[in-house]
Amino acid sequence: MKTEPELAALPLTDEQRLFPFASLLEDVAEMLAASDPGSTFKKSMHSAAMRGHLRRLQGYSIPLIIASLRLLENAVYEVVGENLPALDISFVISDIRQLNNSLALQLQETAKAYLAAEERRLVFDNSEKWAGWYCAGCCWNRPEPKSETERRALAARIDAEFEAHRCEPFAREHWK
Repeated sequence: MKTEPELAALPLTDEQRLFPFASLLEDVAEMLAASDPGSTFKKSMHSAAMRGHLRRLQGYSIPLIIASLRLLENAVYEVVGENLPALDISFVISDIRQLNNSLALQLQETAKAYLAAEERRLVFDNSEKWAGWYCAGCCWNRPEPKSETERRALAARIDAEFEAHRCEPFAREHWK
């Protein structure tokens, strides 16, 4: 991912860049292994939607989501190519077709969730005044309070918005 300039420009740690791929690969593997791929579809689409929300919060655009998935596909095909002699060739074409369909479904659901998500980014401020996670654009961008009373009122309003948007549980779950 760091070889793509636009992906490398995102201010993320390696862990934050790669985090969504673990669940994506698990979902795809479950779909490939299932005798009835539809049985894992609902869980897989929920995971894809969460990835869409997360990628939006991380500052990805849809083209960057597609680029990162393309890089993941390339890595999968490299592994398949390296292990081709050990594979049962009679299943390779159907498995690759199913892999491509699974990844396309994941991408479709991720993009839908991304587009449905509000324009927010999680930011962390550890200053004495605002320690904690906030949504840039909804909880974060507020005028400076002029008095202690205004500061308390603003803090209460931000806390209420943060809880209403479920940003804090999301941050705690995905940004440990």
